[in-house]
Amino acid sequence: MGNAYEMMKNEFCMALTERCAFLAADQVETILQQLDQVAYNYSIDAKPTDLSVPSDGLPELAKIYLAAKTIEGLADSTMYNKLLMLKMFFSEVRKPVTDITANDIRVYLYNYQKTRNVSNISLDKVRMALATFFKWLAAEGYIQKDPATTIKPLKVEKKQRQSLSQIELEYIRKACCTVRERAIVEFLYSTGCRISELVHIKKSDVDFLTDEVHLFGKGRKHRTSYLNAKAHVVLQEYLAARKDDSEYLFVRTRRPVGRLSTDAVRSMLREISKRTSITKPVSPHIIRHTTATQAVANGMPIEEVRALLGHENVATTMIYVETSDEHVHNSHRKAVV
Repeated sequence: MGNAYEMMKNEFCMALTERCAFLAADQVETILQQLDQVAYNYSIDAKPTDLSVPSDGLPELAKIYLAAKTIEGLADSTMYNKLLMLKMFFSEVRKPVTDITANDIRVYLYNYQKTRNVSNISLDKVRMALATFFKWLAAEGYIQKDPATTIKPLKVEKKQRQSLSQIELEYIRKACCTVRERAIVEFLYSTGCRISELVHIKKSDVDFLTDEVHLFGKGRKHRTSYLNAKAHVVLQEYLAARKDDSEYLFVRTRRPVGRLSTDAVRSMLREISKRTSITKPVSPHIIRHTTATQAVANGMPIEEVRALLGHENVATTMIYVETSDEHVHNSHRKAVV
């Protein structure tokens, strides 16, 4: 399964969260895991998604915006979501782009939530997509005034991001049965990388002399992360046990040998978690959250955590400061005596 499946899964996830707002995050994750398992034996192809095909009916300025964002290198799934949201908006708001007012957007958002019964979290994603579009038009001089500037972000309940405790992480480590499993778990935790970065990394991207790892991922951006001692040792063991000549750092065990897919990594982590008593859905992202939470709890400056995770805005990283209960607990032990 490749990009076509990932795009289908992403669209399915959007529809699921919009139509089934009562589902908790862990329930959605369970559904998506089951989808991965069922889809594993199927070949999924995408219908053509070139802008000239699905953008029919869109205003010319919307097509120009999408083309500009494509050139900027946004991920296919991100572009597809922008396309869907703009198509839905302009299918209901049948006015020239230059005539659209803040009230038009408000009415659309009201009707969107009323007819689809979505949560404020899902609705705010739609608002953000439209706000980004109109802000770009104003910045480029296509419209004189941005109609979305007066539409404030919706109030949503901030759910705590799940991460593994140090004890849970140790249970995951102990449950690994192969050196490849241990290498992947330690690499994910040490670098805090995204799954898309993990599956594309090559052996040449790792410098064992400096323990630096070159990552290339979201937004087509490069960044450097690092190996800790555990990741260094187990990764060396894994590479020494390899008999293939693939350039990729993590590969399939079956022939033809090639890089692991994102689905294979997710499936591997699920199987590892089944060997433990951990009830949290163990995924590459929860390990990434664990890296960030532990980094904050152990005193790493927030700007350095931002750089480690590859966040463009430090505000995205601040969530780990707010949710690091262990950090608060440790500080309480030191200060409140």
